[in-house]
Amino acid sequence: MRGFDDYLTTAQAAEVMNVTKTTLESWRWSGKGPAYVRLGKVVRYGRAAIQEFIEANVYTSIESRMSAGNLGVRPAFREVGFTKETADQRKARLTGQRELVARIGRDIRLKGELSSKRKTGNHDGAS
Repeated sequence: MRGFDDYLTTAQAAEVMNVTKTTLESWRWSGKGPAYVRLGKVVRYGRAAIQEFIEANVYTSIESRMSAGNLGVRPAFREVGFTKETADQRKARLTGQRELVARIGRDIRLKGELSSKRKTGNHDGAS
């Protein structure tokens, strides 16, 4: 069993990999970075997972990368069940996000209208 010291925070893992914390978070979101552990809201990266990720991404040229088939999903992620998002999945996700943003915008405008009516004392809807 690994000890707690075998796991790094996002900031520590980013420093070890010489990338920004934002890059590592982006990789995590898109499924391109090293495997990680989530315990509630806490995210940790195993030292071994970081090492495996680095070793899986060593290439001598673009041709070697193409021949290895690593232009999409990393091999480590294929093994643990991560897959690249299809165009239809991406479209559905983005549509859902747009609908959520529109709904939040409507709610904010409605709250603003109600607030201004309370301040002016105008409750009948007439201007």
